Amino acid sequence: MREDHSPETVSWMQQWREGSLVPFLLSASLAAIFLGVGIGLGSPA
Repeated sequence: MREDHSPETVSWMQQWREGSLVPFLLSASLAAIFLGVGIGLGSPA
């Protein structure tokens, strides 16, 4: 079964190889962590 790559997948993989997607993922995960901590601290125990 041959897997054909759509243009979206190819461009996504190209961006991943160029490293432009890594900082975005890192900042997004950091934002999610800070958001979760903020909600956890803001909510009454």
